[in-house]
Amino acid sequence: VEFDQSKSVRSTKIKKKNVPGYDCTFEQDLCGWIQGENTTIDWFRERSSENEQVDIIGPMADHTFGNSSGYYAITKLKFPVSNFENIQNSVLISPQLPHDIAAPRCAEWWYMMYRSDNTEFSVYLIVDNDLNEREVSWRRRGDHGHHWQYDQLQIEPVSIDDLKLLDGPCIKPNFIAIGCTFEEEHICGYSSDPTGNFAWTRIRGSRHTLLTGPSEDHTLGTDDGHFMLVKATYPQKPGDKARLISGIESGDQGRCLAFWYHQYGSDIGKLNVYIDTNTTGNGSYTLLWSHGANIGDIWRKAHIATEYTTPFRIIFEGIIGNGIKGDIAIDDIRRLPQSCKDSNNCDFEDDTFCGWENVKKTDDFDWQLTRGQSSAELITGPLVDHTLGTTSGVYAFIDSRTNGKGNQTAMLISQSMPGTGSNGMCLEFFYHMYGAGIGSLTIYLQQEGFRRIPIWTLSGEQINDWLQGKVGFVVNSDHSILIEATIAKENESDIAIDDISIVNGYCTIYPILAQPNTSFTISTQRTTITTLGLILIE
Repeated sequence: VEFDQSKSVRSTKIKKKNVPGYDCTFEQDLCGWIQGENTTIDWFRERSSENEQVDIIGPMADHTFGNSSGYYAITKLKFPVSNFENIQNSVLISPQLPHDIAAPRCAEWWYMMYRSDNTEFSVYLIVDNDLNEREVSWRRRGDHGHHWQYDQLQIEPVSIDDLKLLDGPCIKPNFIAIGCTFEEEHICGYSSDPTGNFAWTRIRGSRHTLLTGPSEDHTLGTDDGHFMLVKATYPQKPGDKARLISGIESGDQGRCLAFWYHQYGSDIGKLNVYIDTNTTGNGSYTLLWSHGANIGDIWRKAHIATEYTTPFRIIFEGIIGNGIKGDIAIDDIRRLPQSCKDSNNCDFEDDTFCGWENVKKTDDFDWQLTRGQSSAELITGPLVDHTLGTTSGVYAFIDSRTNGKGNQTAMLISQSMPGTGSNGMCLEFFYHMYGAGIGSLTIYLQQEGFRRIPIWTLSGEQINDWLQGKVGFVVNSDHSILIEATIAKENESDIAIDDISIVNGYCTIYPILAQPNTSFTISTQRTTITTLGLILIE
């Protein structure tokens, strides 16, 4: 495990027996893990009660016990840092695995990468103790928020906890699994449907056609990572279809299918996801999800409910659009244990953003999850969440002490949703905007392929309490909701949100002061959108 001025880790639980001697919660020691040579920073055990800079860097609590008395392993720079120019690195090396291991092994752990914009974390496989002969197995860059995350094979300022080495591979022993990063050539048992017009391609590197396709994969975030691609160039023609079919998955392996997709280009066709519950292969599929718009050069996340009791297969179908600028890609497919029937409805209590995600390329910093008071000085932010009304409850907030300066923004984006129909939808949420330097909170509607428009906005300090916000919208095409917070003054402008829900039926804006000031209108062939509401035109 190597940390260059900051890095992180990833895993998915597999019910296998633990390998003796490799489990470590760091409550007693480092469990035989040792520091690498020729490094500039050490890994060490710490608990948050001993961290004088816990508000600035490091976990608020360990993962094992969820309190300030539990230990974790961490590597970090002392703040303030006087010289950012020198590259700092820290290496933690595991005990050596026996040479007689006949089956693959899977490492799982919890990690935190916080305040790590210019850092990278990598996990390497070292053969015969030769550090020069190492292969990167997982890599993450940048800030991943002030909360613990669970993943398969990655670490920042690097904190890890509850490390386990499990018997068995991170995918099924026969390499057949719906969950897949496509970093291995076997692509987890996925295969091409011979009845399609052409095949998906496993590929890596930056885009292969100008102005379409990914510039990097999602797993590693680099052009070294792999993903599956539908390429729209010759000999493909408009309407041609490529289908990627998973192996047979049992119904008890999870309740939600999560994956990342990339649709960038002016000629994007469509990406469909089907389920086949008749695994004998009679070609009878049920459509679960569909998306057919240019979303720009970004990876977006999708959640699909897969609460089935019988075995099934998943089929990813890419359809060629009307030109060569229509590449479609998928990456990082996973089955999740929690339900995602309403993934845009979120109370954050499972320490995730549900179907929401931080926008990475157009804002300045990220929303984070936390418990209890957001500010040690009690001059801004809530003391408790809204869902439970206690210090144990979780909410999302922007940290004005450590993230950004005046007029910088953080933005969350929802899952893409189909048109609302004439009855419309209502976004309901709770917000907390207390502090002398509060900036603004703005809700945008993003119609796929068009620029976003504000439909709700509020600025300045409100009372020191959770308040309800509502806004209705009507739109007949694929769209997303964006929640943007803007910092006005450092240290005094924490903004928090909780209990987001999107429900059927139009609702009037609340509070009325949140009505956007500008009379801004977008017109398309079928839809007119104004700040006074969204008017459906057939």
